[in-house]
Amino acid sequence: MRWIRRTDFNSRIGEIANGFIQQNPHQLTKPLNSLVAGDKKAVTLLAEDKLDDLLDKMSGYVKREQRILLLARYHHLKPAALEKAATRWPHLQLDFMTIHASKGQQADYVIILGLQEGDDAFPAPARESIMEQALLPQPEDFPDAEERRLLYVAITRARLRVWLLFNKEQPSPFVEMLEALDVPVARKP
Repeated sequence: MRWIRRTDFNSRIGEIANGFIQQNPHQLTKPLNSLVAGDKKAVTLLAEDKLDDLLDKMSGYVKREQRILLLARYHHLKPAALEKAATRWPHLQLDFMTIHASKGQQADYVIILGLQEGDDAFPAPARESIMEQALLPQPEDFPDAEERRLLYVAITRARLRVWLLFNKEQPSPFVEMLEALDVPVARKP
């Protein structure tokens, strides 16, 4: 079954999102048709310690009416930088939410936080109890299939650009997969 969807985001975002999700051969094919071309930097990997620098840079070109959505796997990963946002970046329209809560949302720019291994990992390790395993449907035989869909949702919230922030010491396995799709790793924003 094929489902065709017209999108508000640029073609590079669609290309990366599709390439990432389609690595799972069991994933339903959902071609994303975009009317807007995007450059190679439309999706960028960046070390998580560069968030303030990124917001500083964005404050120089993002228009007041443009929305910046910061997304994380877990709510408690809300960055401390947002506490000072109203004074440091007064004209940036910054919103934070979990990726699950972002379904149906759209923003001009998206910053995805928490691509890391270890505590609060993304992809999250399976944590079901024996009871949950008995009640839940059989998991897919492709690694992290549900977590891939979650990252796909996050990436496709953006119209213009996406930054995926990762932990340099413990990067998520998704970082290497995105690099294989030709997503550039920026040293600075």
